[in-house]
Amino acid sequence: MKPESKTTIKIGNAVLNAEDLDHEDKAAIIELALHLAAPKIAALLVGSISKEIENEEENKSRETNKHDKLLFEMPEVLTVQEVADYMRVCKSKVYEMCRAYGGELFPNFKVGNRYKIPRNEFIEWLNMGGMHSFDKQIEDLRVKKNKKESPT
Repeated sequence: MKPESKTTIKIGNAVLNAEDLDHEDKAAIIELALHLAAPKIAALLVGSISKEIENEEENKSRETNKHDKLLFEMPEVLTVQEVADYMRVCKSKVYEMCRAYGGELFPNFKVGNRYKIPRNEFIEWLNMGGMHSFDKQIEDLRVKKNKKESPT
């Protein structure tokens, strides 16, 4: 089925037959139509862009808060095993993070000879970048240490 093209144009009370118009008149009418439609098109575009921005912000918020379910599912103080299970890493990695640079880069404290991780601080650590941030901080500290040790 082929779409039909309109040959008449209604402007106010006047009706024009497009076949009777020359090229310049058709161009002028098209320009007028675009000029009249521009505010509506702009509003549609702005609305669409605004919705995209809102969706992006909502996705970021969801991403930031994805670890907050820990508040309801885990005890206030976590064991190394609980953290390892949650992060899907081995216990030795969690021990390594607890010991790295005196425990400054990963929230933990010791009770006797056992490491404990405060849940709220762990959630904050996850939301601030978690393992990716930890690995980057370790690398930055190694580079800094190497610069201090190397003679210039």
